[in-house]
Amino acid sequence: MNRPKAAGTSTTSQQATLTKFLTSKTKPKSSLSSANNNLDSSTTRKRGAPDDFEFVQTRTTATTAEVHSGGEVVSEEDTTVQKAGSVAKPSAGLIKWTVHSESVLFGSHSYTRQHSFRTISNQSQPNNNKSHIVAVAGFDLDGTLIVTKTGYSFARNENDWKFKFGEARTLTKIKSWLDETTECLNERILVIFSNQSGIALSPKVSKSKKARKDVDETKTRLWQFKTKLAAIMRLLRLPCYVIAATGKDEFRKPHVGMWRLVKEVHERHLRHLHKNESEFVEGPIDVDLDRDNSFFVGDAAGRKGDHSTGDKDFAKNLGIKFYTPEEFFGG
Repeated sequence: MNRPKAAGTSTTSQQATLTKFLTSKTKPKSSLSSANNNLDSSTTRKRGAPDDFEFVQTRTTATTAEVHSGGEVVSEEDTTVQKAGSVAKPSAGLIKWTVHSESVLFGSHSYTRQHSFRTISNQSQPNNNKSHIVAVAGFDLDGTLIVTKTGYSFARNENDWKFKFGEARTLTKIKSWLDETTECLNERILVIFSNQSGIALSPKVSKSKKARKDVDETKTRLWQFKTKLAAIMRLLRLPCYVIAATGKDEFRKPHVGMWRLVKEVHERHLRHLHKNESEFVEGPIDVDLDRDNSFFVGDAAGRKGDHSTGDKDFAKNLGIKFYTPEEFFGG
């Protein structure tokens, strides 16, 4: 007699539970919702997108457009910023280093908040007969963009540097030129041309203790140089090529080998961009470095106290305008 009563009580209880569940505002999470909740926080879904819209994950680490060349990749400098007691933030960018002709260190920096280098402007027709016209803002490094904090002629370590005219003025002056629009140009690029004879990219190995010590010192200077440039680019927040001529050859200023290298590498860079972006471009891409709209800024101008006329002669050999740091940045 008790069994039917127990069964009825159980049925009534189950119905009450089902009613409560159906009228509850809280819905159970589906497997799809659970999976979505496990996605990285950087994953976003476009508002108003259809149900079959695919999720697109935004990378939170810095990337750079590859510079395709025959050179050997030396290293990639991660410029992740981390303050004491805080979580490391995504880096502002990185420099991809390559070696050319065994004596030139070539770096390509791409800032993550904008394209590494602008592509050809919206063109409805193939660019078959015209070159990609590019103007160059060239700068020497030591004594022009930066000076040592200690006041010595040469930096004591990778942190012994500061902007010669301050970060704000340096960034404002360079960016104002990059943002100018000129009908005859496709693009403006920033390039640092620097002689760095203290760096040896392929130091000779010897058994003598002194020679081994010299090799270690050149490796240390190479690491310090790349670390310093990574810090500079982090503050400038601009896409830039960095070229360091380490030998006494055609690439060392006032010779013009570094200028020709910019043309070569930028042509490869544009081909790589067009290939990835499916740009409507037929035939080879030819970069024309427009000397009429280009200039070079350097401190070696032959003035009283200058160590040489190398920077001024470099601009003269290229046939481009020359400015001293004081003329360009003011002060």
